[in-house]
Amino acid sequence: MSDTALQHQLQSIRSRLLELQNEGAAIDREKELLAFNGQIMEFMAALRQCCSDMQEQIDVRVELQDAVKLSGIKQAAYESFFQDQITFYRQWLSGFAELVHTDKGKCTVGLTVRQILLLLRLARDTGILAEQQLKPYFYFLQTSFRTNAQDSLSYESLRKKYSELDRYTIINLRRLLEEMLVQLKRYQDKTM
Repeated sequence: MSDTALQHQLQSIRSRLLELQNEGAAIDREKELLAFNGQIMEFMAALRQCCSDMQEQIDVRVELQDAVKLSGIKQAAYESFFQDQITFYRQWLSGFAELVHTDKGKCTVGLTVRQILLLLRLARDTGILAEQQLKPYFYFLQTSFRTNAQDSLSYESLRKKYSELDRYTIINLRRLLEEMLVQLKRYQDKTM
């Protein structure tokens, strides 16, 4: 299984956990939890296999290094082997970093969480976003965005802050929207 597939599995588990936490009265909670347990078990089996493969790669490199040490090769040949080892470890560590870093697909937004939520509210209230349920939007924000101040947005925090309006956020967002209108006018002027 590829690193990307493991990351997708982990993200799917996180999303499902959020759904389970925020569902109302489920018809069959036992069935839902059993299915979720199964999803986690599949992920753990894939993760164990991935870790086993990575361990095997390291074991082979250690054996290779021991064999080279005993071979008595010339210094120039050893330097070439040394560079190959460094390249291998760089790639191995890069692969491991890819595996454990699941936020790499998130976009950084130059807004505060409250500004993002106010934009969401404006888009819903003006009919730009037709979905009336907030859950999908909160999940999307949580999995897709981070701010300059926060690497991860929590569903619960988004849910709580959504209905909290404050004058400061409104004023700042209005200023940003006005700047966007000025820029839109510039685009329009270029097309004439």
